[in-house]
Amino acid sequence: MYYRVTTLKGKPEMSDKGYALLDENRAKVASLPGVEHIRLFEADEETSVVIACYESQEACETVTPIANEILASLGDMMTAPPVKHVGEVTWEL
Repeated sequence: MYYRVTTLKGKPEMSDKGYALLDENRAKVASLPGVEHIRLFEADEETSVVIACYESQEACETVTPIANEILASLGDMMTAPPVKHVGEVTWEL
């Protein structure tokens, strides 16, 4: 499995709008090939972390343009560029 972890810094007052945009793209994301799951949690009121799991590195790379398009639609809500980390699972429980 392959993961992309993206940290987003945003304006707390824009949270509802951000979730609405994500919900609008739910069907598009759900239909992407090779996506195992995508989770989002709020680390604090200004920081969200997206954890996306893919079948392979190739699947991750294939959907990256669509992920970037969705992130771009959230741009006016962010206070800093997203920070992305990608890699293959090296240990699990």
